[in-house]
This record gives sequence, structure tokens and C-alpha cells, in this order.
Amino acid sequence: MTPLLRTVLTSDFVEMDQRLLSVDVKSMLEDELAWLSNFVTSENIENRETDNTLLAGHLKLIKTLLTCEGINKRDVGRFKILTF
Repeated sequence: MTPLLRTVLTSDFVEMDQRLLSVDVKSMLEDELAWLSNFVTSENIENRETDNTLLAGHLKLIKTLLTCEGINKRDVGRFKILTF
């Protein structure tokens, strides 16, 4: 599933919907943050636009996942600061 589709599907995702659809938003957020930590831009300058589009999609998904019910932004921020 693409980051854009996930963004649309998880916007303001309440916990009841998460349970009903068996979606683990915390795990999705951890996966996206791990992806972001490992992202490396292409050395080929011709791929810059593609890299930017890819990165923007994942950042938008992270932003959307942070709006989901049950996600504590402070805890996520503390975790990321400690891992960098």
C-alpha cells in the first residue's frame, strides 16, 4: 500500500476502527520512522524529484499517523530523539 493511500485511510483513525480493522497504528508509525531513519537520497541528480516525492509521501503519512487516536506525540518525540 502506498504512503498516500495509507494517509487517506488512516486520517483521524479512532481506536475502535483500528481494532475493528486489525490495524496497529503504533507499529505503522514505528515502521515509518524506521524507514525515515534509513532513507538515503539517490546519488543521481535526475532522481531528485522522485526522492522528494517519496520523502514527502512518507512524511505526510507520519504526520497523519500522529493524528490517530491512541498515539502519544510526546512519547514518539522522546523515542526518536533518543534514537538519533
